[in-house]
Amino acid sequence: MSGLDDLYSYIKLNPIIAWKFLLPDIRESDPLDVSKVLLHEVAMIPVLLAARYVAAHPIESAIDVSHLRDLFDDQIEYLLSDDLRMDIYVPILGAAVETEGDFEDYSVVRLCDSQRALLGRVPHVSPRDQRMMASATHALKMSNAAASAGGCGSYFELVPYLSTIDSVDRFFEAASLANPSPVGYAQMLLEPIGWFGNIDSNGNTSSVYLLRDYATRLDNYCRHAYPVSADE
Repeated sequence: MSGLDDLYSYIKLNPIIAWKFLLPDIRESDPLDVSKVLLHEVAMIPVLLAARYVAAHPIESAIDVSHLRDLFDDQIEYLLSDDLRMDIYVPILGAAVETEGDFEDYSVVRLCDSQRALLGRVPHVSPRDQRMMASATHALKMSNAAASAGGCGSYFELVPYLSTIDSVDRFFEAASLANPSPVGYAQMLLEPIGWFGNIDSNGNTSSVYLLRDYATRLDNYCRHAYPVSADE
C-alpha cells in the first residue's frame, strides 16, 4: 500500500497522466484540480498489469521480470501519451452493403466474426437488441483516428471525440440520400493501435461504444435493408 501511495502522489505531479484519472467534468478545470484524481482508478494500474501478466502466464509460479517490464512499458506509453490513436468501425444499419470500398478519409469494410460477436456482447441490453447489433455485416471504418482515453472505468475507458462522431454522422446523412430508407448506426467498435483500452478476461482490448438512444436507432434502421453498392 505504501507503493500505491507513492504512485498516487507521483501521478498528481504529472498533468498529462493526472488528466486520465479525473472525472470528465473536472478535466475541463483550469488549472487542473489534481486533488480530485481518483485513487481507486490509479490502483487499477498495478491490477491491470497483474491481470495482463497472469493471462500470459496462467500456470507459472516464477515471475518473468523481463516480460513484466515489457507489459509495464506498454502502460507507461499509454499514460504519458496525450494523442492515442485507434481504428473505428461503425456498423452500418439500414443498408445491405454489397461491395466494400476505399475512399479518401474512410473505407467500407466487412466485419469479421469476432468483431460481430463483440458488437452483440453489450451488457445491460436485451437479447433481441444484442442479436440485431450483431447482425450488421459491414461497417464504416475510420483509420488512425484520435482517441479520447481516460481512467474512469474498470480499466481505461476509450471513447470517440465529438468531432469524430460529427464526421460519422455526416457520412450516414450522405448515405441516406443514396438509399431508399434511412441508414444509420447504433454503436461503434473502437480498436486501439499500439496500446490497450479496456481489457477483458480473455485479453480482448477492443471497446464497444453504445449510443444512449440505440434502441430507437435499431427500430428506425433495422426495418428495411435495401442493397447499396460501393459506387452509390
